[in-house]
Amino acid sequence: MAKSEFVSAFDIAASIFKSLSNEVRNLGGGDEDLRRLETDGERRRAAAQIIVNGVPPAKEEQEVKPLLTFVRQASVPEIKKFSAADVLKKVGLNRDGVRIAGLGENFKAQFGKMVEENTPATELVVNRLERYADAINIAGAVPREKRPTTIGQIYGLVLAQKDGGDGPLLTNGWANLFLAYGEDGNLWLVYVYLLSDGWDFYAYPLGDSRRWFDGDQVFFRK
Repeated sequence: MAKSEFVSAFDIAASIFKSLSNEVRNLGGGDEDLRRLETDGERRRAAAQIIVNGVPPAKEEQEVKPLLTFVRQASVPEIKKFSAADVLKKVGLNRDGVRIAGLGENFKAQFGKMVEENTPATELVVNRLERYADAINIAGAVPREKRPTTIGQIYGLVLAQKDGGDGPLLTNGWANLFLAYGEDGNLWLVYVYLLSDGWDFYAYPLGDSRRWFDGDQVFFRK
């Protein structure tokens, strides 16, 4: 390939990536969403199919699926005391041997100093998200009295699957979503996922416009 052709190809690739990045951000996404195109082969193939074939027109007569479908239950034992600062303070290997790869600014502000005591044993319901939805859609699909989980319960699930493996949490880079009350007293959507470098913890207000993918999981109390 001639030098001018190489430079032209590079410029085109850079322009395409910039356009894609802008569209992701317009939808409320961020760097972690773009990163999932690299790490998640299934999502990468789906994006390629849309680029090549376009999005098929929706059929009006098609029955609308429920937003959430039951997958399984998950038992979380009683927690006498949980202090987020002890295990979710910084990136790296924590004292429990959990590799923390990322802590979002919202998560640190709302949950980083949280202390919880005497949280009873709980059964959580694990659901598959069946279509694109934002935080307010997800919260609306969960009965109000069953919405909140605690950060200690979420961390307990992560601890049990700290190296991946079988369990209620997805460990393939896809999202595990929980509703939890932050320090400000408001309900937040907590987003937990595992990539090759460890577990990431983020939090988004219910008014956030980010859309979550079908195949992600939503947890709430039974």
